[in-house]
Amino acid sequence: MPDTDQRSNLLGLARSSGLVADTDSDSAPASHEMYLMQIETTLGLLGRALSMVHSVVIDLPDAHDDLRTIAPATILQQVRDMSPGPSGSPGISSAYAHMSRTELLSALAGGADAVTRRSDAAVLLQGMPTLDNLRLNAFEVRGFEQWESVNSGDRHFDLAVASRDVVERCGPNGVAVLLDAYGLDLVDPVRLDWYSLALELLG
Repeated sequence: MPDTDQRSNLLGLARSSGLVADTDSDSAPASHEMYLMQIETTLGLLGRALSMVHSVVIDLPDAHDDLRTIAPATILQQVRDMSPGPSGSPGISSAYAHMSRTELLSALAGGADAVTRRSDAAVLLQGMPTLDNLRLNAFEVRGFEQWESVNSGDRHFDLAVASRDVVERCGPNGVAVLLDAYGLDLVDPVRLDWYSLALELLG
């Protein structure tokens, strides 16, 4: 996790880019019923808002690459440090329930090097880019709230968080709408799958 100074700097970048929502009385979360009734439009707004967050590139000199706090090595270590749970335990979705936690961890470890090789520049990460945290006013984006998990690193961590939220709310077809609005040319399916599996194991 970034230290206090790093988090403060990241929040400063978010605020200067107009990405931190002012939770005034005229805005509502994108999970509000009126926005869910037009879910494709709302998912498009989520995708474009997240793309704006990720347009803030975090320039990390090679000597300080340890500051890229969302990266395969750090995520893998977090998963390994967790107490193992039984297969099919809460937090593991049906898509992975046919495999034991040991098998899932092995798959995660086996893919970490490939994901690292495919990584690009570290970007600003919102940390929890869900529909609950996106504020809208009459289908205009007011930014994200709940920046406690702000970080820097691979954009696919945020994309995996957003995709999981979308699947839980409206099924897997909604992810295609989200990613199309985000920009398919920016999405690496290998990295997205890897971070999605990591999130399952992190619970």
